[in-house]
Amino acid sequence: MGRVLITWELGGGLGHLLPLRGLAGRLVDHGHFVSLAARDLVAAGKLFTGLPVCFYQAPHRIEPFKPDFDPPITYQHMLHNIGFGTEAGLVALTSAWRSIFTSCNPDVVIFDHSPIAMFAGRGMEFRKAMLGTGFTVPPTPLPIIRPWKNSGASDWTLRHRQTTSTANLVAARLGFPALDALDDIYEEATPFLCTYAELDHFGKRPSVNYIGITADSVGIKPVWPYGEGPKMFAYLKPGEYFHEAVSQLYKLRFPCIVFCSTLPHQDVRRLEGEFPSIVFCKEAVNLELVVQDCDIAICHGGHGFVARMLLAGIPVVSLPLQLEQTLLSMRLASSGAGVYLPTEHVSQLGAAINHVCSTSGFHKAAMEISETYSASFGEDAWQSVVSRVESNEPI
Repeated sequence: MGRVLITWELGGGLGHLLPLRGLAGRLVDHGHFVSLAARDLVAAGKLFTGLPVCFYQAPHRIEPFKPDFDPPITYQHMLHNIGFGTEAGLVALTSAWRSIFTSCNPDVVIFDHSPIAMFAGRGMEFRKAMLGTGFTVPPTPLPIIRPWKNSGASDWTLRHRQTTSTANLVAARLGFPALDALDDIYEEATPFLCTYAELDHFGKRPSVNYIGITADSVGIKPVWPYGEGPKMFAYLKPGEYFHEAVSQLYKLRFPCIVFCSTLPHQDVRRLEGEFPSIVFCKEAVNLELVVQDCDIAICHGGHGFVARMLLAGIPVVSLPLQLEQTLLSMRLASSGAGVYLPTEHVSQLGAAINHVCSTSGFHKAAMEISETYSASFGEDAWQSVVSRVESNEPI
């Protein structure tokens, strides 16, 4: 069959690798030769064990991150910061990607959050698709990413042109087509969005292939503590807010599991003594089992977690830590299926949970999303991607 290269350039964690593992498995089952250019080869190697995949190290920026735009207001600003603003660095990264393309000689490349790889692939003859959430597969024209800081627009056009000019110096040097604007990076590839319209970070888009999320059965069985009231599952990360968040959960006296994989073992023991009615867990918990009993979820607004909870009709309270999570939390609130609570207001977490639990509208909105999409959940979300890979149509 065909040669398929999957790329992962930006972002971290299993949120990228788990879906790519599922897609790679389906492609291998269909007889395709699959290669993976991964940002984190060690994590990829562990997760892809047993799959006959050829690995490459994905070129990406690794020097200390000093953004020229801080904070970035537009998607173009973000692209500038991650590598498009520096000619020498962009030449090196682009050249490295083109060397991988030459070595791999793919028929199809599927890009996951890989803007420099997509730039490097311009003018090359392989077919192209891009895969990801609404944030990593942006709409064009490229959007504003901090609408609450929408000022200084008169300067943006000039700065965007300067970034495009830098990219075009690299394109001319390496002999591939110039850009009219940075938007052109995304216009050669067919988008497949692993999300739902309600959770698209930039709002619902017409004529876009929303393929949804796939089931993830990785992890241990949840062990709920004894107690009365709604069962709470919290997926949190350590930080200044963390102790107050856990205190707020404890005051409710509802059965609660807190999953925090990066907590040191000594902190887990200390917290278990301080908050004896809460189960603290460092190991990944099987979400397919969590949703069977959970009544309300608390998290930072990670896309996969929020989507899985809503598919089960479970409302969510979100305390985002970064931009992508903030945009998703805003969409969550707009859907009516949850609450967006900035971390500086973490002292209101208990009140927010009580409000969600006592207000039928949140559960109703979550159930409406569940009823719309849960019937297709668990089916092969990759079928449309694999079908396009195997078709003779341009991707």
